[in-house]
Amino acid sequence: MSTEELTRNQRHAEAMPPASARLVAVWPGGTMEREIRDGVPLVVGRSTVCDVRVDDASVSRRHVEVLLQAGELRVADLGSSNGTRVRGCTLESGQIETVAHAEALEVGDALLLLHIPGAPAPQQSADDGGKLSDAVEQAERARILDALAKGGGNQTRAAKLLGVSRRTLVYRLDRYGLPRPRKGSG
Repeated sequence: MSTEELTRNQRHAEAMPPASARLVAVWPGGTMEREIRDGVPLVVGRSTVCDVRVDDASVSRRHVEVLLQAGELRVADLGSSNGTRVRGCTLESGQIETVAHAEALEVGDALLLLHIPGAPAPQQSADDGGKLSDAVEQAERARILDALAKGGGNQTRAAKLLGVSRRTLVYRLDRYGLPRPRKGSG
């Protein structure tokens, strides 16, 4: 294979959207990790027929649907009682919202962390009017969410992965307005 063919194949691979993503659900008393495959909707709820079962009374039987479509993650509230919050805003029943890599969702008292392996953190360039401090905060926020996902929602494990104290991690979660995974009830 020539160098030109290798370069063309590499560009094609880089242009292809990811075939899967990861969802980590954390709630009082449990955690669960699940693969999200491209084009296959994933239903999160309390019912045993859901793809991701969150055994918590604050979560509706069929609470939210997560879909990876052509590299974009989309979520839709399924008429839940306690709501689905994205970036602090509650979704209306049936409302579809596109979410970014390393985005956290609040589903009742549960926290869902969405992660596309190998995806870069969302960035703003100086040409877009973005400040360096904003780009640093976005990168730090993405690293924190990634560490929480890898640590199964456990703040102490996430802090170790980041090389900071748990207290520093909690400060950063509060600073960025990220929901803190709650401790298990037993």
